[in-house]
Amino acid sequence: MAPAASSYLGTEDPYRFQAYFNPKSGKFQSGSDALQRTPGAYSQTTRAMKQMEAFFDVNAYQEQRNRQLQQPERKRQLSRKDIERFKRAKKEKKLNRFRDWLKD
Repeated sequence: MAPAASSYLGTEDPYRFQAYFNPKSGKFQSGSDALQRTPGAYSQTTRAMKQMEAFFDVNAYQEQRNRQLQQPERKRQLSRKDIERFKRAKKEKKLNRFRDWLKD
């Protein structure tokens, strides 16, 4: 009869304990600590998220940003003053280019 997987993990036998040796700290870690410390836990994005979560509410920001991205973008209506200002700027640019050409 093959032993159950739970017996290897020490759940059936109260005298059995599984730990991992951490070579950096020189201490033993429990199985759950070792499972959390995988290479994926130290990726650049994970580290950045942990850092930001210490100072900001990242989840609320992401939800707000997703709502903004889902809404269609509306173009702002330009006022008459804005249109006139743009026309004047365009004319000034043309005149400056023309004057520069004459100076050469």
